[in-house]
Amino acid sequence: MSGTTPAGSLDALDASDAYRRANEPAELVAMIGTSLTPEADRGAELVTAEPHECWHRGDFTELVRQIKAGELKAIEPTMLHRTDGLAILYPGKDHALIGASEAGKSWVALLAALEVYRAGGVVVWADWEDDETTFLLRWVAIGGDPDDLLTGRLVYIVPEGDPSPWPELVAGAALVVIDTVEESAATMGYQTNERHEYSAWNRFVVRTALDAGAAVLIIDHVPKAKRGDPAPREGIGSVVKLNKVRGAVFMLETVSPFAVGRGGHSRLTISKDRGGALG
Repeated sequence: MSGTTPAGSLDALDASDAYRRANEPAELVAMIGTSLTPEADRGAELVTAEPHECWHRGDFTELVRQIKAGELKAIEPTMLHRTDGLAILYPGKDHALIGASEAGKSWVALLAALEVYRAGGVVVWADWEDDETTFLLRWVAIGGDPDDLLTGRLVYIVPEGDPSPWPELVAGAALVVIDTVEESAATMGYQTNERHEYSAWNRFVVRTALDAGAAVLIIDHVPKAKRGDPAPREGIGSVVKLNKVRGAVFMLETVSPFAVGRGGHSRLTISKDRGGALG
């Protein structure tokens, strides 16, 4: 990605109190509707569905019929097209965009959002790091219209307080942007370096959007690599972040810094592509 830079916290719970409660299974069930037995290992993934919803033998007759008839094929990426025409975001799948500060992560996400919006889709942008003024100035800088924010198809929120409206907010969305995972999880009382806590956050925030049929783009910061170590392939915290992504993971690296009125250059590379359609 190259060009010229244009001119231009969920407080439902006290973080320390939320962390304490998150380690008490009965409290955690009350907080996010999650089932976790007292004897469960700390590293165990949390299960949000009731047993009768997931612990049963499925009837795959229709699935088999559709595949044999050629009616069901692998999902192809349809969003965020490169200059060569290849799209890199899968509909209905989650993706991670990881990079250092000032690499242009939010700008890449904005390009995806504008493309989806112009195609008639609904975009939800959940911003735990900035505010509506910065968002709208950037939206206009990449070619959007300020009135887009008034149409109901561009939904911008700075999440605060009770998170229960989240399922309603993402219903019908084609793209949901989480900006950023670290701030979102922290303000909800979760630590992303703890596997089971990240899983709990992911189940509520990401899985809810996926269940609504949206593609999800999670913006994340990259940890600092130690001297001599290879470049990291996942964001700050638990490796479960990388493992859980069902779409693709992208790394964004600054080649030459961006500045107002001066061109810059960042390199976008694929770290993981579960669908295998990105080449």
